[in-house]
Amino acid sequence: MPSEALQSLLGICNRSYCEGTVPPQWKVARVVPIPKIGKQPSELSSWRPISLLSCTSKAMERVITDRLTWHLERNGHLNESQAGFRRGRSTTDNLLVLTTHIRAELAVKKGILLAVFFDVKGAFDSVWHEGLLLKLARAGVTGKMLRWLSDYLSGRGYYVQLGHTKSATTTTAGRGVPQGSTVSPVLFNVMMADLAPTLTKQRGIGVSIFADDIAVWYRGSHKANVCILAPEKTSLVPFTRRLAPQGGWQVQLGGITIQEASHVKFLGMTLDKGLTLNRHVRHHQGSLFIEAQFLAQPRKPRLWRQQGGKAAPI
Repeated sequence: MPSEALQSLLGICNRSYCEGTVPPQWKVARVVPIPKIGKQPSELSSWRPISLLSCTSKAMERVITDRLTWHLERNGHLNESQAGFRRGRSTTDNLLVLTTHIRAELAVKKGILLAVFFDVKGAFDSVWHEGLLLKLARAGVTGKMLRWLSDYLSGRGYYVQLGHTKSATTTTAGRGVPQGSTVSPVLFNVMMADLAPTLTKQRGIGVSIFADDIAVWYRGSHKANVCILAPEKTSLVPFTRRLAPQGGWQVQLGGITIQEASHVKFLGMTLDKGLTLNRHVRHHQGSLFIEAQFLAQPRKPRLWRQQGGKAAPI
């Protein structure tokens, strides 16, 4: 990009930040539906929406994201149980913490760890703006940064484009963080940061958070009273060598009894009751066998010849 264009872009971004306003064009997303492989195109669930934002807006978002992340990490405003969208963190951190607790209970006679796995339904689309801005202010995000983020979240819209056909623009009704934005994952982490401290006030409760994939567990024989919203798409796995009580293990969320499962897939790893990982290994054995067969196939050697002083395939 020419230096003149870079200076113009810098001027636009500086003015946007200083005034705490975001151009209306940056607030409109173009949503392109991509069909899922092997799904019926006549069904709405067979399409994956991809949100595309202004390239100029994303350049500004990167600056905001870097500054906001630096402030949050430096001042300890994110919880240790959160690993998603953080530099130097990955799913391995969450899995290691959880499996360490499971192994500790399995090593104890009659030890037990009850774990509930769930993800937040429509997580990014249901973020409450006023609550998010309040949490940002409590985390020390004030002044120009808070004004810019407040304006960035307000008055947003999107339209759907399929081929050359475009829909009318629809507003987001004051909820959610923009899909496809670089700053949205950080804002979502801020919204979720106080979940773990709230739950772990009770003895024996543990939490693992990776974006909207959450595991909540408790160890020991004492009773725990934990209330979590959105019980949909949840699984209960009792990690223990003990026999289940009559009627099975009972855990309720929002008055709904969670169905017990013998295993669960969490952050890409299949965990079973005894933490044998047999299901996980068998699952990957099949794919590895196919890849090994492909690598073992004999390939016809490629012949080359000299052509104009250069090597060219025959």
